Amino acid sequence: MRAQLIALIGSVLWASTAGAQGLVPTPPGGPLCQPRLCHEYRQLYFTSAGTGYVSDGRNLFRTTDAGNTWTPILGPIAGSSEAGELFFLNESVFFSYAENVHEFLKTTDGGKTFAHLATTGPSVRKRGATDSVHMGFFFIDAEHGWAPGNETVYFTTDGGITWKVVSLPTDAHQARRIWMFDPQHGIAHSRGQIFKTEDAGLVWRLVPSTHEMDRVRCLKSGFCLGCQTGSESDVQAAYISRDGGQTWQQTQTGIDGDKDFVNDCQAVPGGAAVIVGAHNDQGESEVRHLIGTKTPIPAPPPDRAFLVKWDGTAWQRTEYPEIGRFRGIQYVTPTEAWASADHNGILHSTDGGQTWTFVPDYYRQIVLLTPSPTPFVFPTPAPTP
Repeated sequence: MRAQLIALIGSVLWASTAGAQGLVPTPPGGPLCQPRLCHEYRQLYFTSAGTGYVSDGRNLFRTTDAGNTWTPILGPIAGSSEAGELFFLNESVFFSYAENVHEFLKTTDGGKTFAHLATTGPSVRKRGATDSVHMGFFFIDAEHGWAPGNETVYFTTDGGITWKVVSLPTDAHQARRIWMFDPQHGIAHSRGQIFKTEDAGLVWRLVPSTHEMDRVRCLKSGFCLGCQTGSESDVQAAYISRDGGQTWQQTQTGIDGDKDFVNDCQAVPGGAAVIVGAHNDQGESEVRHLIGTKTPIPAPPPDRAFLVKWDGTAWQRTEYPEIGRFRGIQYVTPTEAWASADHNGILHSTDGGQTWTFVPDYYRQIVLLTPSPTPFVFPTPAPTP
């Protein structure tokens, strides 16, 4: 019954998203979202010079002209390995770890070439055995990095060619993500726990009195944001740290756990923070009630995207009726931001997120440059404008 309820609620939410019209045009696959052309961008990284990357989960695309043109550099469309979790040091040096296929990659030339890194390290559970390096990794430079292990932390001093392992304290949960503020100081985040290191990751100590946060995002200044995503978790509370995760301030976001769905949260340069997602007036509780009474569920109203921003003292909310749903966001500076939205939606703001400009993605570019009968066939190699 629960699975049927989740599926039905999902279909209702999909209908509200698919029906939204506004800033992001209908995806190139059409309103029914042809799978090969209809995509959601969950990871993005941009610089102030206009170089940027977006990933749809399998393919990674690069632009050097603020989104006027796109080039596939990882994934089936590029004729290479799939893109995984991404970590960017700068526009040229970044890492991609597709844990499901055990492929850890590093580039120092913006994706022109990739080196393969180790995906395993020594086990602390069995002498002579190995364990997997997990996602949630962090590199302070091209050679020094840290990554979660199986209730351990791995570190590398040779750019990921080899990994060494250290133990977390007894009763520690498996780390989800690591953040380093400098080569010596950092934190590891796990379910309801924060661990800190002051010696480059050789020893990790539990930070007392931490909170349940499924995402933690930090800046090198030591400013951190902890939040919950989804709709049923405690999205009304978010946690702010100004001292590298050692102490946390609970704040009230004003987000409605019934009618708001949180997709992403990010720390913003300068000590601000944002949480983004979608709002729907119908709400999940109304859908459940109608299902329980066997009443037909009316067509939901369109989603509208929301952004709540921490200004140092309180959260301020903005809604965007012309956007259905924010999926991910990155602030390059306090005023310049990039976001992914709806399907195949890439957005750019130069006023801190007050207004947004639509930027066509790779799939739209290809459809315009390469007329093709249905079903659409990707050209090999992709055409250039």
